[in-house]
Amino acid sequence: MKASAVAEQAALLIEAISSGHVKMAGLDTVDGEAVKKDQPLLTAPEDVRRRILFSSHIGGITVSSQSYEMTAEDIRNASEGRVPKRSVTKNNRRIEG
Repeated sequence: MKASAVAEQAALLIEAISSGHVKMAGLDTVDGEAVKKDQPLLTAPEDVRRRILFSSHIGGITVSSQSYEMTAEDIRNASEGRVPKRSVTKNNRRIEG
């Protein structure tokens, strides 16, 4: 996907979340796989960023895989206000819990 199309899609999602038309968004991957600091979804207002969950391109995994369990644990932690064990910070640094 072209960078301009990705930016347009990000702007539309940010607007949909800001306006309340979308409550939360779960994204399986982002353009280019590695999350860049200037990625529009990471530079969106904090109230928008708090309603976007990024996963590391593992949306097609099965219930029996270990990745599924790790993802479920991170979603549970995030939804309960705890830092996920496997996440990326705003400044693009990976953290392991």
